Amino acid sequence: MSSQTFENQVMKGTVFHNVDLQNAEFNDVALGGAKFENVSLVGAHFNDVNLKDAVIADACIDGLTIWGFDIHALIDAEQKRRKATAETE
Repeated sequence: MSSQTFENQVMKGTVFHNVDLQNAEFNDVALGGAKFENVSLVGAHFNDVNLKDAVIADACIDGLTIWGFDIHALIDAEQKRRKATAETE
């Protein structure tokens, strides 16, 4: 399991591809335009980060928190909302 820490860095446009970032900590990091492709973000924490135009695709996000929010739970809730909306239309 990874436990990398990224602090006070500018990583705009960085491509994370086929990387294990489990339990990684991103604190005060500029990640604008970064791409996270086929990565494990299980248990990772993003605090005080700039994710403008960042893309997360084909990633395992169980336990991923961004600014203290459980992202997997938010995505699950949104998927359920969209399904319910589609069923009523």
